[in-house]
Amino acid sequence: MAESVTSLGIQMLSSRLILQGGSTMSTLSEQLATGRRSTDLTNYTATEARQILDFRSGISRRESYIEIIQTIRPRLVSYQQTLNEMSNLIAEADRILQNAQNYDQAQSVSTREQLFNILKQVEALLNTRVGDRYIYSGARYSQAPATDLTALGDPTGETYPVVSPNLPPWDKERVDSGGTTTTNPRLWDTLSSTIDDTLSINYEISTTDTGIQQMVQGLRWAYTATGSQANFSTYRTNALTLFESALDNVRTLEANAAQNVGTLDKTKILHQSQLTILKTDLDTVGGVDINEVSTKITFFQSQLEASYAVTGRIASLSIIDYLR
Repeated sequence: MAESVTSLGIQMLSSRLILQGGSTMSTLSEQLATGRRSTDLTNYTATEARQILDFRSGISRRESYIEIIQTIRPRLVSYQQTLNEMSNLIAEADRILQNAQNYDQAQSVSTREQLFNILKQVEALLNTRVGDRYIYSGARYSQAPATDLTALGDPTGETYPVVSPNLPPWDKERVDSGGTTTTNPRLWDTLSSTIDDTLSINYEISTTDTGIQQMVQGLRWAYTATGSQANFSTYRTNALTLFESALDNVRTLEANAAQNVGTLDKTKILHQSQLTILKTDLDTVGGVDINEVSTKITFFQSQLEASYAVTGRIASLSIIDYLR
């Protein structure tokens, strides 16, 4: 009877060790995989749990800011590049018109062709897309803002510059509607983004910006002048006056875009630095020594193997042997 009790006791002890060891191995395996004492807060003191929650919140916030920065940076870089090209085209149009001081039919043909090409380049720049967004279309992200700038008529009599919520005469939505859609406040809506707890930047630029309106209107006057001998001098003067203001304003927009790119880059570096600190602090509070965990796993594996071996031997006994 003593022997049967001993066999039963050994079996029960081995079974208990297997259950406990399995649970411990599960915990240790999780620690080895995550480097954390626990994926929840049950194995921490109240102070440690509070610290862990604070660190996790800080990490999540910083990562969100970095994601915002990475999303809007390509748009800002595109603004910077396209505005630089626009300022160069304004300067080129101004040079062309400065050289055409009087109407000359032969010269006007050449001048008109050059201005035609500039208008098409400006049209393409205003319809620049980054991802799924037309970056110069305000909140109308999916709509191209500029129509065919070479197909517009004489700008005489047009209200200039347009003010909110009016659409410029060369706005594609307005032209495509046959001129019946002359307002859309969404073209005037521009976004700002928060990139740090106390830092937001207004970065979007719309075709309603004064400098851009001056550029397009100036090019239209210049283009129209090449086909009007009677009004050449007046239209040319209108164009040159607008070019002067447009060049200053577009260059200011370009400088602002460049400054915003710099702000994004500096802020991202700060967030990355803070993330490193927060993650180190989190590891200090809730982390585990991987080498120590590995040693424990080896130890418990040996225990489990021994327990399984004992249980296996007892299970192989016949009922008569087991009860003796």
